[in-house]
Amino acid sequence: MKIKLDENIGDRGVLLLRDAGHDVEIRAWLSDRRSPLRDSLSADVETFCRRYDLRIALREFLRLVREFLPVVGRPKVRIQQDDESEACWLVVAAKLRGPSREALAAYEAYLTSSTSRMSEGARSMVRLSIEVV
Repeated sequence: MKIKLDENIGDRGVLLLRDAGHDVEIRAWLSDRRSPLRDSLSADVETFCRRYDLRIALREFLRLVREFLPVVGRPKVRIQQDDESEACWLVVAAKLRGPSREALAAYEAYLTSSTSRMSEGARSMVRLSIEVV
């Protein structure tokens, strides 16, 4: 079986695999080198994600944030280190559209969903910081 990868992803953001006349599309976000996260993360965050195998977890985390929370703009991702130890984790800082009561209700729905969809290890390495604006 021969598979040809069409390198021209184009505006659709899709990789195209061709095999014996059958085309199979794979969304570009599955490819590490064409990930939409890649353009928005600092080199330090990318290295941290590779070191701790967090790329898929961070992608899912950001998807849940966008799905459940009324985010204003694009969340920022940074590395946070504990002042008293060498422990580090990722912080996703998001600004939420108010009023506060609605933002809090959305946050509670996000918590319920994220605890069931993400492993405990991933949840301990990727944390959310919110600000209601």
